[in-house]
Amino acid sequence: MTSDAPGDRLTPRPVGYLAMLAALPICGLGLMWALSSMVRHRGIGVVPLLLTVAVAAAAVYCARMLKRGVHATYAYVYIVDGRVRPVHFNQVQAFSVRPDSGAPTLWIDLTDGSSLPTPVTEDPEAALGKVRVTPAEMTTLTTELNRRRLLPYHS
Repeated sequence: MTSDAPGDRLTPRPVGYLAMLAALPICGLGLMWALSSMVRHRGIGVVPLLLTVAVAAAAVYCARMLKRGVHATYAYVYIVDGRVRPVHFNQVQAFSVRPDSGAPTLWIDLTDGSSLPTPVTEDPEAALGKVRVTPAEMTTLTTELNRRRLLPYHS
């Protein structure tokens, strides 16, 4: 696993993964350049400050995009869609595939009757940040999640 999201990554990399991976070091270089510019000129001007904030925001955005997907441990499933949302397997009633904006999407149905969408979709035209899977990969994913849900570790 290459991200710092907890557990095993169960989904493929999100759409635009290589672009975000390439943009991250560029953002780092831009951030170093902006900070060194402030040090060289011994002051914080408006333009270097705005540039530093913009490049730092872009770096955070890229880093979050790289982690998107569904991760799992023996006790939790983690929905990573810009933030990490842990769900204990005791709270999960089922994993289902339902349409969301016209495309089949993985949903987590909870025991309290609510549902959580995931960034995992079968949409071949998926937008940046969505995790695109084939129907076979979706079946494998739901099978693995159900297998982990039924493990005796967290019952």
